[in-house]
Parts: sequence; C-alpha cells; structure tokens
Amino acid sequence: IVLKVRLDDAPIVKELIGTVSDKYKKMTKSEVKLSIDGSVFLDESCAGGVVLYSQEGRIFLDNSFEARLAIAYEQNMPVIRTMLFQNVV
Repeated sequence: IVLKVRLDDAPIVKELIGTVSDKYKKMTKSEVKLSIDGSVFLDESCAGGVVLYSQEGRIFLDNSFEARLAIAYEQNMPVIRTMLFQNVV
C-alpha cells in the first residue's frame, strides 16, 4: 500500500509505519507493506490526513481531512435541510 501525505507530515508518518504495520498484522493475521510516495505529496493547502493506494493504483482510499469533512457534510444534509426548511410548505 502506498501512502500519499503532506510533505510536512511525511517524517511523522514514516515514524509510524512500523507500528501501524504491526497493529494491522496483529488484527488481521496477514502482512502489509506500507510505503510513502516520495514523488507526489498532498497539497500544502490540505489540512492533513492520508490517501492510500493499492500497488497497482486501482484502489484508493482518501482519508484526508477534506474528504472526511465532505462525507460528514453529505451525511448531515438531510438534518440541516429539515432544520432550515421545516416550516416551508
């Protein structure tokens, strides 16, 4: 699995790769090889997080702060809509 992170976060993530791999192995009973993509980083305007890619790049998981915020926004849209427009006929 290849990780794409902000350049500023790369040293912290690099430090944690061994711990995360060990925890994954303990939970799943299978090995995982994690590496940081050293050629492409998340934009500096990104608030943080990580984007994971399979080795072939066909599968990816965007776990950046902005992606998580977008999911929360979409999930809460019905509640917000009801709060704003509950009295509109």
